[in-house]
Amino acid sequence: MRETKSEWIEELFVKLVQNSAGRLRLAEHEEDETNDRCDEACRFLKLDEARIGRDLELYRFMFRLDPSLAPVSILEEVLMPLRRSLPGAVASIKNDFASMTTAIFMNSQRTEWSSLIQSIL
Repeated sequence: MRETKSEWIEELFVKLVQNSAGRLRLAEHEEDETNDRCDEACRFLKLDEARIGRDLELYRFMFRLDPSLAPVSILEEVLMPLRRSLPGAVASIKNDFASMTTAIFMNSQRTEWSSLIQSIL
């Protein structure tokens, strides 16, 4: 995973998809609950054809605005919902997510964030 650029988010999503046994995919320009075209939507994850989280591009923008925003949102909106449905996929990215995102936080917050990830995921 990359340590300073927002590309790590896409890498994380790709790894989740690869370890999902075909249940998760990265959709592009689709409606949330169908495969119908939707030009307003960018790329986002679909679990069993239902949207999970926000557009990848929005997470990347959040990261560029404030690097601590995206990891918290991804944890809440993507990883927490997936931990029950796809525990193996979440387990496959847990260490990468922890190491990448822990480096983002200030020293005083790193231990708390790391403990949070370990207890939730």
